[in-house]
Amino acid sequence: MKENNMEKEQEGNGVRRGAEPSSDLTQATRRFGLYAAALALLFCVPLFRLGALSFKEDLYSHVVLMPFVSVSLTWMTRHRLPAMASPSRGGAVLFAGAGVIALAALAAFMAQGKHLPSNDS
Repeated sequence: MKENNMEKEQEGNGVRRGAEPSSDLTQATRRFGLYAAALALLFCVPLFRLGALSFKEDLYSHVVLMPFVSVSLTWMTRHRLPAMASPSRGGAVLFAGAGVIALAALAAFMAQGKHLPSNDS
């Protein structure tokens, strides 16, 4: 009885727990992998520069460890993560809009002949 109430509460949030791995989950995993690979390819030059900087400067040496720490923390809490969640179109529009505004601000900044520093110092 208690589990049914939890399932109903979670269904209202767009989350399905206890569902068997289905083709939807494997398709979502493939899509995530494809998007992650596309982003890594798109940002390969800045990522390689960041990696080179982290090996060259002691101050930034922790940068290389962050993906491994993130994966290990996710793996340790995997049993508490939702099995499947519905997409948030509103959230996607919000973040896409913020990205467009940031790019427009950068374009306006650079149109004035100013350049952003590549380092904080």
